[in-house]
Amino acid sequence: MTDTAVPITPTQGGVGTVQRAARRSALSVLRPEAAVALAFLGVLIALAIGAPLITPYDPLKNSLIERLTPPAWGDGGSMLHPLGTDQLGRDIATRVIYGGRVSLLVGASAVIVGGGFGLLAGLLAGYFGGRVDALLMRLGDIQLAMPFVLLALAVLAAVGPGVGLAV
Repeated sequence: MTDTAVPITPTQGGVGTVQRAARRSALSVLRPEAAVALAFLGVLIALAIGAPLITPYDPLKNSLIERLTPPAWGDGGSMLHPLGTDQLGRDIATRVIYGGRVSLLVGASAVIVGGGFGLLAGLLAGYFGGRVDALLMRLGDIQLAMPFVLLALAVLAAVGPGVGLAV
């Protein structure tokens, strides 16, 4: 049996058909569950970014008259505060939405900083090789061997809390 190449003629579809098939296969990788998860993530990001436009309350303003209001589905709850209020009368839904902004900032910053350091270390190890590669590998092994929570607590005790430290 011999391998022979079969040319694609215009009647068999040609280049346009191959490009359409490639696009179809790239889109078919996205499963329905993944599409729902991406849509949900997009809504959460939009809520966090648009928090000042969406929420009617200040996340830091106290209202002792409205303190400990139950959620809307509970007895005595109202749609004015869908998730209720806390001990100081602050709207919990507003605080959750504004808290998403901090979470996005910390997560995105950590990925950018970590990716930058990883890219730099990989470039250095690949370019120089030898001892530089071995040194960077040993530093990576030390980092992997250190319990993360213990290290985080030690750094918090030494430096103090803060968003920059969380990144």
